[in-house]
Amino acid sequence: MKSTKNVSHSVIVFVIAYSCFLLNGFAQDVEEIKTTAGKAAPRLTSFFDIGEKSVDKNTRQRIKVLSNFDSINAFSILDVKLKQGGQIIPDIRERGYNVLMVAELKKRGEETWNRISVVNRYTWKIARSSVDKVKSPTSMGQFYVMDEILSENPFIKEGDNVQALFFYDVMDGRPYLDDLYQAQSYSHSLMSIDVQEMFLITVGSAPQKYAAKDGDRIRLRFFRAEYSIDRARKIKSMMKDGREPGAPLKYADVISVDDEMNFVIKEFGIKLTVSPVIAYGSQTGDEFEWGEFNLVSKNPSFGSNVYFYIEDRNPAKNILNYMPGIHLSLLGLNSADEAKFTFAFVWSPLPSLRKWFGIFYGWHDLKTPVFGLTFSPNIDFQALVKPKIEKTDGQEITRKTP
Repeated sequence: MKSTKNVSHSVIVFVIAYSCFLLNGFAQDVEEIKTTAGKAAPRLTSFFDIGEKSVDKNTRQRIKVLSNFDSINAFSILDVKLKQGGQIIPDIRERGYNVLMVAELKKRGEETWNRISVVNRYTWKIARSSVDKVKSPTSMGQFYVMDEILSENPFIKEGDNVQALFFYDVMDGRPYLDDLYQAQSYSHSLMSIDVQEMFLITVGSAPQKYAAKDGDRIRLRFFRAEYSIDRARKIKSMMKDGREPGAPLKYADVISVDDEMNFVIKEFGIKLTVSPVIAYGSQTGDEFEWGEFNLVSKNPSFGSNVYFYIEDRNPAKNILNYMPGIHLSLLGLNSADEAKFTFAFVWSPLPSLRKWFGIFYGWHDLKTPVFGLTFSPNIDFQALVKPKIEKTDGQEITRKTP
């Protein structure tokens, strides 16, 4: 009887001890999750040095750090590097997710974003998790995503190339990640895009070479590829023990857009713009008549405003955009039936108003001083004749406008 009581006591002590062990382990996991979740998650873009390397021999500034919505010189290279120092990689490892990046371009006047093809040592190909986990026949590795997530994800598709910027223990051997972090490897660019020699990937066609033009836009999109909590915990535990997680553990459970940066292509320098306008004017001095500006009873005259303007990052040079332009028209003056050639200087209070409104002073028939106003309808003829975009089965098809 005494022996039975001792066994019972031993079982109770064992159960209590084992329960305490489980609770302690659970508490540590919860605390780890709370600690990670409680940290202020920085924007992914803060982990990168994104800059522009000018290839224009007339540009003095060789390297410029870019911020969101900055302009890019049309004759430059967009360069992305991993920022050095601090807790960048440890923080990403602790959070247990990966960061993928792609580059896209939208041509001026169009709505479709085209993927920019980038293939280098940091490029990985998206694959379904159900495929055989075999080594790629090329030097390009594969990043696996759950079939269900990949089939419904609007951002990336099977076969897409992505830049694997912060892989969290997803490949054999980890020098890849550490190599990006070393100061001596800082010359390695995660992504370099020559703005004048890009290859665009469109739906259903091979990559096509394209040189960016003024007004085009480039977008860098950052995706967060995450594991479930259980999967991330298993990977961390195995890596701490020096073991390599098997392929079934290393595919992403979900992919979402975390951040993006947008840039506008600019062809810097002095440019010329011509705007078609309608004009109303009158003689100056005692012959001035307000009736000449009656938009209802007065027939408008037609002409053009010609402006010189400069695109430059130097604010001192951009002051030239406030200078007046030239107005040329056939102006009907003082209710005269015959329109006379008019030459004038035209000015807008703000450079952005030039395409809408102007005030001119000049000479009617190159003799009589006149004062007037110009208005421009600012019709986008390119938008009226651009191809129509239709969507069929989730794919975009370009059709010519009748």
